[in-house]
Amino acid sequence: MAEFTFNCPQCGQSVEADESFCGQTVECPRCGKGIVVPSIKSSSVSEAKTQPLYCPNCGNACEVDGELAIGQHLICPYCSEKFAYPGTEQVSEHLPRNVHAEERRNEEITAKCPHCGTLYEVEQSNLGQEVTCETCGKIFVLVDVKTSVSDSGTGMTTPESVEDVTSGKETVTPLAKVKTLVTTAKNKTIIWWKNGKEGREEFSSRAKAATMVAKSKLVTLWNCGAKGKVILGVGALLAFCICVVLPIMSYRNADAQYELGKCYEYGRGVTANYTKYLELCRKAAESGCAEAQNWLGTCYFLRLDAPKDLRMAIQWYRKAADQGHARSMFDLGLCYEGKGAMQNQDEADKWFRKATEAWRIAAEEGDAKAQYELGRCYGNGKGVLKDENESLSWLLKSAEQGYIDALTSLGTKYKYGWGVVEDKSESEKWYSKAAGLLLKKAEQGDAKAQYDLGNCYSSGEGVAEDKREAIKWYRKAAEQGYVLSQMKMADYYESNDKDESMKWLRRAAEQGYAKAQFEIGRCYAKGKCVGKDMHEAAKWYRKAAEQGYAEAQVSLGSCCHAGAGVPENSTEGVKWMRKAAEQDITTAQLYIGICYQNGDGVDKDIYEATKWCRMAAEKGMAEAQYRLGLLYLGLWNHKRR
Repeated sequence: MAEFTFNCPQCGQSVEADESFCGQTVECPRCGKGIVVPSIKSSSVSEAKTQPLYCPNCGNACEVDGELAIGQHLICPYCSEKFAYPGTEQVSEHLPRNVHAEERRNEEITAKCPHCGTLYEVEQSNLGQEVTCETCGKIFVLVDVKTSVSDSGTGMTTPESVEDVTSGKETVTPLAKVKTLVTTAKNKTIIWWKNGKEGREEFSSRAKAATMVAKSKLVTLWNCGAKGKVILGVGALLAFCICVVLPIMSYRNADAQYELGKCYEYGRGVTANYTKYLELCRKAAESGCAEAQNWLGTCYFLRLDAPKDLRMAIQWYRKAADQGHARSMFDLGLCYEGKGAMQNQDEADKWFRKATEAWRIAAEEGDAKAQYELGRCYGNGKGVLKDENESLSWLLKSAEQGYIDALTSLGTKYKYGWGVVEDKSESEKWYSKAAGLLLKKAEQGDAKAQYDLGNCYSSGEGVAEDKREAIKWYRKAAEQGYVLSQMKMADYYESNDKDESMKWLRRAAEQGYAKAQFEIGRCYAKGKCVGKDMHEAAKWYRKAAEQGYAEAQVSLGSCCHAGAGVPENSTEGVKWMRKAAEQDITTAQLYIGICYQNGDGVDKDIYEATKWCRMAAEKGMAEAQYRLGLLYLGLWNHKRR
């Protein structure tokens, strides 16, 4: 049988067929539509000649086979309009190329991928071309999306609307930019193309997907609509502010605020700024983000970036727990299990049980973090009966999914024989797996992973102990603005390069990290790494104290009391000491007791003095115990009189 060529009536592209298929319905290899192979004598094939035909709509010359195309409707590859070839009804004249043809060729219209629905802005001159869709990777022919044709046409329909990206609906990608498309944040996935390479990342929420765009400094516009977005460009701080920060703030998306705050903590896509990190995370907590509420509760509970306040910790943990946040339920149990006025073991057990129930549901569904947490609960017997076999089972399930905390926990179990037979080689195996995963993340630029990997090299867990390698990874994280690594660098250089040590301390302090501010104050107070200067010391103590850093509050209180670097003011000294004492700082409690005993900065009050000295004495402070004994003796003598 002879082969011949004809034009597909759906897409207008040339199709080769065998004469035996004449009259049969086949699938076009280009557009995938069903078409009928025209009936034709094989003798006419050899006589067929290619001749130009001018489209009556746009005036462009369309090369077709005159013999084979008779009786068929054609789609112009330039304007995508359907027209009849001479020989059928409504025969159009062979129009010459008109004067508006070039203008029409340059007009932009909208084309749509028939496979996934991605829209593209194209010039008419590109219509009819085969392109690869950047979203689904499939080949399709560019046809005007506005062309709505019946079964004999293109089969494409006009979408309900094509709106701007800020509307939350579908967006249009200019064809000229298709080859450099950078980011699509669709649902919980980021898909990016750059220099012909594709990458994908899955996130637990659209908010996380959106804020992670900032990590690559891409010009990405995102809002809280249900559909994904596509936008192009090269990243810059201004674009980041316009395209990520402003939409987040305008929509008040609490999850996005929290994730953006973490970006500022780790220096991901933005200059690290610890103050901004604290501000955004607190706003997220106040806006209802459960993760942020748990973070804030932990700050109050463990005195991290906030004054220690058990009541405030319980308040924020409860807000998150009410949203079903399992970690907050467990942390509530820890609050009630501790010592002091809030101690209530029944309440603690209740929250432990709630947390393990929530984790069990998630763990059985395959959540690696929940499996790890449930394994720890079985290991310490909180919320469930202690069962080392169950603990090991859940930790192994989590570790099999590559959850680093589970891998590390298994290494620790085997290292110290906690619930298992002590086995150094088994311990090293799990530590090594954790270090391997950290290395992959660290090489990709993750600052926290770089810091954790530095810790591995420093301690020799999972890798051979190597201080130089540890410093290398600490430096990489520190240069990204990760404050914990900056503090490590300051400690490393303290003994051999004082200027370098102060440089890293200042970097952390200038981000608003209270501990670094306090350490700089101590350096000035002791003349360590810098010349002694009590005015500078008091200045840095105050910066940290105003953030609630208890040790700095003690130091500033002492400065005020002694007039070191600031005017002498016992009342001001008592104020700062009281703030530290309320955070359970023993030295501050004793100081307040002595002030009440002597009437220094406060009215003399033996009973208040006894109360504060007792607090310090109960923690085992010898001087407080001695003074408390004297106070009781004085009270006894007073009563005898």
